[in-house]
Amino acid sequence: MMIRIDRARIPQGLIRNAKSYMLILNDEGLYVLHVGPARGMEVSTKNVIERGAVNFALKRLERKIAEGEERLSRSLLDEWAAGKRSAFYRVGEVENAVVDANYANEPRLTIYAKGKKWKLIIPQEAVDMAQDLVAQLNARS
Repeated sequence: MMIRIDRARIPQGLIRNAKSYMLILNDEGLYVLHVGPARGMEVSTKNVIERGAVNFALKRLERKIAEGEERLSRSLLDEWAAGKRSAFYRVGEVENAVVDANYANEPRLTIYAKGKKWKLIIPQEAVDMAQDLVAQLNARS
C-alpha cells in the first residue's frame, strides 16, 4: 500500500525560508522529498500595488512548486531522495511518528528517524492520510 502526502511544508524560521515536501510511504520505506519553496506566513497589503506584488510572488512560488512536483513525477524516487534536503528511511529506521497540532493549531506531522526530527505542517485535507501513515510507520518499527 502506498501513501502519498503532497504540499507538506517546513515553516519559515528566522534564517531559513519555508520549504515544500512530498511524503511517500511504500513497501520499501518512507521518502521525504524536497519539492521546492513553500508559502510562508500570510502577508497583509494596504493597497492595490502591494497586493499585485504579493500575488505575483505567490504565483511564482506556486509555479516553482508545480515544477518540482512535475520533475519528481518524471524521476526515480531513489535519485530524488539522494539529493539535498531530501531523505529516504527504510522500513524500521523510523523510530516514531506523531500527528498533532502546532502553536497556530495547524496539523503537524512529526517524524523521528535516524537521529533527525522532521516537523512538517500538513494540509488539513491530508490529516487522515497522515494518521494512516503514522499507524503504518509505528507498526513497522
